[in-house]
Amino acid sequence: MIGINDLVATHCERTPNLVSLDVEGLDLEILRAWDFTACQPDIFCLETLSYSDKDPVKLYKIIEYMTASNYTVVADTYVNTILVRTEAWNKTRSQKHSTIYPAQP
Repeated sequence: MIGINDLVATHCERTPNLVSLDVEGLDLEILRAWDFTACQPDIFCLETLSYSDKDPVKLYKIIEYMTASNYTVVADTYVNTILVRTEAWNKTRSQKHSTIYPAQP
């Protein structure tokens, strides 16, 4: 079996901008193994809802781990949570978007 860090190093020429994980209950294990010092994608889309029990359960441990790893929750679709690297999110939020979305009179 190949680990996540070896997989990324072998198959990605550079840090991926977006990582989407949906590995049926292994998400947190993979994230805990992720070497964030070597590879910090800007965006993660993570399945944070478990259907292993009768009722769906939100997996807050994944969200807590990612926020502790310097990611910010920017959206949640109930099933998936979108997290952006906090530094990238703050930079984007501080930029002026007047050329893209001009202010309305």
